[in-house]
Amino acid sequence: MLDPACLISMMKRDGRHIGSGKDTRCKRGKPVVNPNRIRPEDHSWLLEVNREQRYADKPCAYCSSERREVKHHHFSTTQQRNFMLKHSKTGSMCPVCQTIEPPALEPTARRVILSDSTLFGVWDQQSLPNISSNMDIECIVDGRIRHLTRALRKNLLDSRDSLHIIVVAGISNIGDGQTAREIIDELQEMEDLVEEYKASSSSASKSYVSFSTLQLPPKYCSFLVPKNVAELADWIPGPTFRNYYPVIKVFNEAIKAINEKNGLSWIDFHLQGMKMLKSGPQHKYDTRAGASKVWRENSVFEKLHFTMSNKLKLIQYMQNTFASNASNRDSAACITSKTQ
Repeated sequence: MLDPACLISMMKRDGRHIGSGKDTRCKRGKPVVNPNRIRPEDHSWLLEVNREQRYADKPCAYCSSERREVKHHHFSTTQQRNFMLKHSKTGSMCPVCQTIEPPALEPTARRVILSDSTLFGVWDQQSLPNISSNMDIECIVDGRIRHLTRALRKNLLDSRDSLHIIVVAGISNIGDGQTAREIIDELQEMEDLVEEYKASSSSASKSYVSFSTLQLPPKYCSFLVPKNVAELADWIPGPTFRNYYPVIKVFNEAIKAINEKNGLSWIDFHLQGMKMLKSGPQHKYDTRAGASKVWRENSVFEKLHFTMSNKLKLIQYMQNTFASNASNRDSAACITSKTQ
């Protein structure tokens, strides 16, 4: 649960209000949020933010070691499965597709999503698209690419399955102010790790990693806003706003080049919530009356996370990308065998 003072600050910064009267009650000199004064339309926002930040200040049991303590909120289907198998000989419940899995899975291709906060919370939504085959998720709130590389190494590389991986990460690296080159180096480290794993055994030889392009959230990117439109005045950045679009553009071009080199399909996150006009990119102004909401946040320059409905659409895109890459690689294998 978020510290109440922090929560109140976040709500005010995002243009949210706890209702009429005082925002807080005091208990022994500390602010306490009165849930009865939170507007109904803000309840889902509050629940999602609280879920994300629930373990942010606690050591991660999956990533910490005796030498190093790591604090973040980390969801791992692999670790959950291992925990359940310690207490059950009959199998475990898949945290994503909610089906019973046998204690020992046959060697197969495992579909894996490595994500930062971008896809947090999709796994237990009732409206989650039907999962055609089991899907593992490693999700680290506010995770950098290097954090997901560590999770990949610790949680998934002890098997001999082929790993079909889609990565959705990098926006937290942008928030840290890293250069495109520094973030690409972290990307390359993950790709090199997967290449080493592929060479480790014949059963892992079909592994791959597909990198998604980075989204263009208003918190970090600003584009030309039509003039003299009163309802778009909030989309015009102030003089201190730092526009990271040039960095993200270079990074996304590098991602496309890596995926094309490896013959992989990928997901264009940079198109989500955007209009690609001849004059250049433009945000879909979701603060306009009647507009579909793209971002979870209300305040324009706090907009960073997709709404849950948009996250669920992205899961469907991912299933399509897994299927496309499977088809592409089967075709490539067929061509190779015919030429030998």
